[in-house]
Amino acid sequence: MKSQRRLVISLALVLAAPACTGGASSNDPFVTSTSVISTTVPPTTSVSSTTTTTTTPPEISGEVGPEGLLLEFEAGGNLEVPAAALPLGTSVRVVPLDSSELQAPSGTSLVGEAVRISATSQPVEPVIVVLPIPDGAPAEDLWLLHVSDGGTTQIVGGAVERGEYVAAIRSFSDVSLLHGQVTGILGIAGVPGVDLSFAEGAPEESLMRTEQAQLALGERDEPAQRVVRIVGPGELGTRDAAASAPYVAVGFEARKPRFVEYTWNLYGGDGARLSTEWRADSADVSAFRTGRYTLTVDAYDPATGATAYASKRILVVGGLVLSIDADRPGGYCCEERPIVTFDFTGGLSPVVLDWALGATASQRTFDDVVGPPYTWIAEPIREDTLVEAIVTDAAGTTSSAELLLHYEPGGPDAFLSGPSSVAVGEEAVFTAETLDFPIRDLRFIVWPAAAVVVDRRTIRVIWDEPGIGRVGVFVHSETEEGAVLPVAYDVVPVEITGEPMPVDIRVPNAPTSVSPNQEAGWRVRVQGGVVAAATGYRGYTVHVDFGDGSALQEARIPADTAAALTKAHPFVHAYEEPDEYTVTITATAPDGSSATKTLQVTVADQMVLHGEFSYEYELNEVVYQVNETEIKFVIRGTDVEITRFANDTARTYVGFTLGGGTVDPDCSFDTVYTLTDYDLTFDAETQTITGTIQGHYSRTDDVGSNCPFGGRPADEKDLDSEIFDAVIVDGTIEKGWLFGWFTASVVENPGV
Repeated sequence: MKSQRRLVISLALVLAAPACTGGASSNDPFVTSTSVISTTVPPTTSVSSTTTTTTTPPEISGEVGPEGLLLEFEAGGNLEVPAAALPLGTSVRVVPLDSSELQAPSGTSLVGEAVRISATSQPVEPVIVVLPIPDGAPAEDLWLLHVSDGGTTQIVGGAVERGEYVAAIRSFSDVSLLHGQVTGILGIAGVPGVDLSFAEGAPEESLMRTEQAQLALGERDEPAQRVVRIVGPGELGTRDAAASAPYVAVGFEARKPRFVEYTWNLYGGDGARLSTEWRADSADVSAFRTGRYTLTVDAYDPATGATAYASKRILVVGGLVLSIDADRPGGYCCEERPIVTFDFTGGLSPVVLDWALGATASQRTFDDVVGPPYTWIAEPIREDTLVEAIVTDAAGTTSSAELLLHYEPGGPDAFLSGPSSVAVGEEAVFTAETLDFPIRDLRFIVWPAAAVVVDRRTIRVIWDEPGIGRVGVFVHSETEEGAVLPVAYDVVPVEITGEPMPVDIRVPNAPTSVSPNQEAGWRVRVQGGVVAAATGYRGYTVHVDFGDGSALQEARIPADTAAALTKAHPFVHAYEEPDEYTVTITATAPDGSSATKTLQVTVADQMVLHGEFSYEYELNEVVYQVNETEIKFVIRGTDVEITRFANDTARTYVGFTLGGGTVDPDCSFDTVYTLTDYDLTFDAETQTITGTIQGHYSRTDDVGSNCPFGGRPADEKDLDSEIFDAVIVDGTIEKGWLFGWFTASVVENPGV
């Protein structure tokens, strides 16, 4: 059971209608209730009475006996405590209460008497409270106001039964009858609706429900009070077979009604069974023995955390009882006509059946009470519609029942759940539940733009700046003209707290040595700061000073979000004179935050060598071919730049890494790969290249694959490394090594 919340705003819209009533008879189950639950001792010895004034009803008390406890109020009504609700001998006390001590929620008023119920322990099952409806008071829009000892207020949905209001409470406290037309939970004033801005290709804006925006913004500490009511018969009749009837929870307002969670429970012993098969908001009760049962439902809105509770007393009797059923418990759509079945048992012939659906009322007389059920075909409905009926037999005995027909247009829907608040730079995970459309058609949109990772029905979002974020879920819908339009199904607001991420500059594979007059590129990427479009430009302004007196280079690098690195922007420059230079890069975000990064570059004459391999023996059964046959060295100063050339093969990749560097094949094997982070160095005096060499091979089971690393590796490992120590002699280097022989010749040597 979800925890109850303090009342902070007006109540929820509910479906309410006058109950069908009729005259009571000698077999009226409400009149003979003491035969089921009674006091434990005669009233003269077990029930005390103290009169404080001539106008105040007396205090009553009693102890729970083997059959429970029934305490009848002097002003009408009673408290029914089932035997299983409290331990044997528990003392229960009911004290009249001045209703002025209780506060009715806005838009409602208290009706009739109020009582304070207390006991030496709290019940483990619901306890029935029956309160009389004062003369002249309306029978519609009635609720039970339940105020716990801690001050928590709950509005309990019950039912009007023969001039009394019947509801079940789960703890002892102050109770009173409440009247009010409760409306507009989600249309709360005070905070304007939140607009959602989508990226290109999606709807520009979608109005959010105000209440959820208030919760996300911290304008509301908890959701508004909701109410719910159970619609279904209060009586079931038994003959030779079990009695069965449908019950529906109605009136609970939610942003996504189809995703509201309902928890049903049935109390009163093993003479009845509860099943919930068709819909979450519906339940069936089948009773096998006469008796009293209590049906309860808890409603929970996962979007806001709002809850509500309702109860229904069900009497299973052997007298005149009417039941109603329909052919489609799941609901009706379009032009489908509901088929409603009326059935009654017991009573004296003839029997008159009166029923109404909306504004349509009908009547039929039956000469035989043992006849088959009566079937009526209604007109198509356009909203949830209540069917009410009452039967009256020749003796004037009546029985009433009601059934809610669901209008279910169907169609796709989605519900998005996730945190209502997240810090800048913190990952927020949102999950979409869907109805009636496949996951593959699901699309997400995030605003402001952020770093996102989508995995089927889940999206992970990292925002870069504080404010209000939105996450939406939608699908694409084709129009008659063939255009594709996005259809939004749910949007949630998120409060983004904290400070913006600091601006950060990345320059991957920045050149550390170049030759004079050789063009080199610095590929700059930026993230952090705030890149919202307050300045009219969403991105960064970057300046690069190459440290040689040349003019600053400036560029604007666009960014959708500061939480992810921008695409690399190249800054190209050529130095004229050999020297050591400092490259200074400054990036500024639209909010004025900035960062500076410095890099060192050596400008020196270069030596270029080309080499190739010969492979004279098999290393093992797996490796049968050397794929890489060429390599190039570019020597500038003491730095060595290495480029590998690779040849394609069908199933086996045999490669190497010189200088402990790293390289990722791109599956084409005809591309030039430049190693990074290598440790090869060149000694100009001895003309020696020194560092490490690492071999690697991989064999894939995917025959003919152009990407062995992307296939299923059947055998893959790194080979032993060794020191690479090559000396340039007369423009040629020659080295015996792990895989065979390598020779390289100088093809360009401006420095020699």
